[in-house]
Amino acid sequence: EVVRSIEVLGTNLLVVRPSQVRKQVARREVRGFATSLVPEDCEAIAELAVVGEAAPAMSGGLRVRSDGGSMVATVLGSTTSFPSVRRFRLRAGRFFHADEDRASRRVAVLGARVAETLYPGEVPTGRILRIRGVPFEVVGVFEPKGVGADGSDEDRQVVIPLRTALRRVFNVTWLDSVFVSVRDPRAMRAAESEIDALLRERHRRPDDFAIQDRARFLSARRETAEFLKRLTTGLAAVALLVGGTGILGLMLLSVKERTGEIGLRMAVGATPR
Repeated sequence: EVVRSIEVLGTNLLVVRPSQVRKQVARREVRGFATSLVPEDCEAIAELAVVGEAAPAMSGGLRVRSDGGSMVATVLGSTTSFPSVRRFRLRAGRFFHADEDRASRRVAVLGARVAETLYPGEVPTGRILRIRGVPFEVVGVFEPKGVGADGSDEDRQVVIPLRTALRRVFNVTWLDSVFVSVRDPRAMRAAESEIDALLRERHRRPDDFAIQDRARFLSARRETAEFLKRLTTGLAAVALLVGGTGILGLMLLSVKERTGEIGLRMAVGATPR
């Protein structure tokens, strides 16, 4: 399962996130994360030669409702590059278009768990989903992806156009992450350095963002998977040894208990057969 989640997530993904605001004695009320990561930063990152695609994102946990029920899901606003960068595939319907993003249309693509919970036994394309009371038309459903290597439930989310999310759902102008797909997985370090230099130049602040290299994280998870493999192999060998020793002991005890009986039978003329 760990190896499967690694393959699904990919090894060429960088995630740019805003850093947590440093606490200051003079401004104790200031807390949370920096708000300097904006959609224009994502556009600048996408123009780098080492970058294949970049998908901006603004997300939050919200209660979503259908005619038959409600649930808490991760509502994520992004652009048309999101499925390819995050390796999502559609099970039904379609993903929203760039024109729908530019026009801030109220359309949504559901994760598999959201679709099964709110619309059990049916294809929800064309149905209405309400987010904070705002009606959205369901245009597509993702294939099940399961839990990612970072522990997040990839199927418990609703993806909507970025501009719709910023203006009509979250009412903000910044992003909480930028997903970056690097052209060559061997150039992850170089891509990280170029993105870091670009954002430092744009923000004029070196500490308001952080770049997470999923390749390093996935490497650690892969090492964990290999350790678990060796551990389970060792446990299986110990179990086999203990079980075999127990069976051997029972057989020896059974033969020893019948030694007198066998001798008596042979004494009165029993054949070896």
